[in-house]
Amino acid sequence: MKNFYLIPNMLKDLDLEITRSIIDYLNERGCDVFLPKDLAENAGGEWAVPIDDNRFESTECAIVLGGDGTIIHSARQLAQHDIPILGVNLGSLGFLAAIEEHAIFETLDAILEDRYVIENRMMLEADIYKGGKVIQEGFALNDIVVSRMALSRMVRFSIYINDRFVNDYSADGVIVTTPTGSTAYNLSAGGPILEPQTEMMAITPICPHSLSTRSIVISCKDEVRITFEKNRSAWHNDLIITIDGQTGIQIDNDMELVIKRSGLITRLVNLHGHNFFTLLRRKLGKN
Repeated sequence: MKNFYLIPNMLKDLDLEITRSIIDYLNERGCDVFLPKDLAENAGGEWAVPIDDNRFESTECAIVLGGDGTIIHSARQLAQHDIPILGVNLGSLGFLAAIEEHAIFETLDAILEDRYVIENRMMLEADIYKGGKVIQEGFALNDIVVSRMALSRMVRFSIYINDRFVNDYSADGVIVTTPTGSTAYNLSAGGPILEPQTEMMAITPICPHSLSTRSIVISCKDEVRITFEKNRSAWHNDLIITIDGQTGIQIDNDMELVIKRSGLITRLVNLHGHNFFTLLRRKLGKN
């Protein structure tokens, strides 16, 4: 790899000290490094080279500095260009940003010497229907969540898998997660942990109004449809779909949400010997 796209989280690299050090390190080794246009324009200096369409086409790796949220935010754009992501953790709890700050240059050396592996992570597509037509769509690396915009009120919804009725639910909402997102909101809601390179989805109700309600794990080939015709009419305009915890779409009882595997994938760069279960044990505090 010789062409890199560097995406820093400005809240975690305030003075761009880490960003500059990575650019200098790679430039000294004959690599080209580009920055997001707005950042390059504001930073100034010959070291701040902005990305453009031609440079996007030749980019071999995106280095994302921050945490899982920064990677998830970037992944939806990068997946459309099939650019693999190296995540550097500048946050506190990173499952996607597996490289710690102290190991940046050691990791860059390994990448320049082609000592790395690329993991493919499935993504989800969410299609919102009204009157039988798609009115909006979105893509997620982690999860798609349906909930109420008001606090402490339930949602009534029905779930179908491949057009077969599963059940009616009363809950604070529902999470449909990828394996990558299974260690995020899904885990906090009591859902299962899925090995990240498997190809499946989990459906986890949030605080269901039933002691017997549990998560359901399904194939990535399945299609999930969620309807709201049994939701209270007084709550008609109080529903929201959240994609990866970052994009919110307001919906009403007359709409349906269809979730399926996306044709896009997120590609993550890791070093040989990377072990998800070692990472999981460390991140969850079990040494």
